[in-house]
Amino acid sequence: MAALSHDLGHPGTNNSFQKKTNSDLYQRFGEKSTLEKYSVYLGWKTIIEHHMLDGVPSNEMLKAEKDFEAIILQTDMAHHTDSLAILNKPASEITKIEFASILLHAADINSPFLRPFQNFLARSNACNDEFYKQGDAERQFKVEVTPFMDRGYDMSQQAKMHPSELQSLQQRLSYKQSLAEIGFVERVAKPFFVQLANRWPPAGQLVENLNANLEELKQLSVELST
Repeated sequence: MAALSHDLGHPGTNNSFQKKTNSDLYQRFGEKSTLEKYSVYLGWKTIIEHHMLDGVPSNEMLKAEKDFEAIILQTDMAHHTDSLAILNKPASEITKIEFASILLHAADINSPFLRPFQNFLARSNACNDEFYKQGDAERQFKVEVTPFMDRGYDMSQQAKMHPSELQSLQQRLSYKQSLAEIGFVERVAKPFFVQLANRWPPAGQLVENLNANLEELKQLSVELST
């Protein structure tokens, strides 16, 4: 249920955007894990309204709600370091809920191990398209544009650009995107999945996929730089 609910209501912008723009969600759910708390609210509301847990004793319902919330909140990238810390604990000290939250976090950042490479690239492009739309929105709100979400030009200017100028801008954007993706895979995703594989050997295949994608991504970056 937590896995199905963890991105419910996601508006296509991140927690930082909610704070910058003082959005309704920010005002309602606060600064920490704004969107994750919103998903918890929507998910649990759906579970109750559709009587999914009818018959469960009240004391167990309270625990289920607490666990549901804990697992979803752990998907906030602000808690990524905490997830690594959990994986570094002795196996006997990792609770079932902690491990469940680790697996959901792994699924949430799954694009680096999607194969073949074109599947990974399609997911990466979709994510970056969402990032650039947030950057456009930040520019419209006249707040600081998040650097890796900045496409480098105002979309309203696109129609006025010469095709060659637009093509050049888009190629530079693709190159910038490839470098950002390499950084994410090397510094964030790979250490996490390597440690996960140490704890849970079946995840070793994910690391192999990730390494293969990383090599192809680096080659693509070289091609885009010329």
